[in-house]
Amino acid sequence: MHIEAGKLILDKEGSGKKFINEVEHRTFSGEQAIKVKQAVLYVTERCVFSLDEKGVTLSEIAPGIDLEKDILSQMDFVPLISKDLALMDERIFTDVPMGLRHQLLGIPFEDRFTYDAQKNIFFVNLEGLMIRQQEDIQDVIDAVERHLKGISHKVAAIFNYDRFDITPELADSCAEALKDVTKRYFSGVTGYTSSTFLRAKLNDTLRMHAIDLGLYDTLNEAEEHLAPIAKKP
Repeated sequence: MHIEAGKLILDKEGSGKKFINEVEHRTFSGEQAIKVKQAVLYVTERCVFSLDEKGVTLSEIAPGIDLEKDILSQMDFVPLISKDLALMDERIFTDVPMGLRHQLLGIPFEDRFTYDAQKNIFFVNLEGLMIRQQEDIQDVIDAVERHLKGISHKVAAIFNYDRFDITPELADSCAEALKDVTKRYFSGVTGYTSSTFLRAKLNDTLRMHAIDLGLYDTLNEAEEHLAPIAKKP
């Protein structure tokens, strides 16, 4: 088998059945897994099955695979078929990074923006965020506007840059976007990251755009810097 244009292509079918009714040796008990309510998935190149009290259910199918010819006809029993039968994640069948690190460790996007009314500080958490295209920058700007459009006065802002990663070609565009949003919404702005290298790199880029962010090592240091500025008018 091989992958072509994002689809799984079977060059030649094997001689044996893929799922059979009985096996000679058991190293896993589906019956026991059901008793202890263990989640069970059978993941193959062609499809994904789940197991529960009702039996084995086909839940996902690979792009390019024919349900009847490539799956059902290769089984000794007929599985249940989910009414929500879906394609397997198409990223599996392309020759590009899947971005799993960001997906698994990432913070829900809207949770990255919070306003503390008592302190009058707006927190922008860019930790682990990867900026790879212009649209990513615009998404951040749009979120800032959504959260601040109902506030009648300017607020102080703190950006968390821990593990922040941006494509070098977009650094200037990102700096200009920060400069613009600062003029419109922020009475003062700073940021922090525990990475000495990243602090220096960000400061150099921002100063080229006449932005003196004064990055700090910790959140507490950043808050102390902004406290006098953050007072409501």
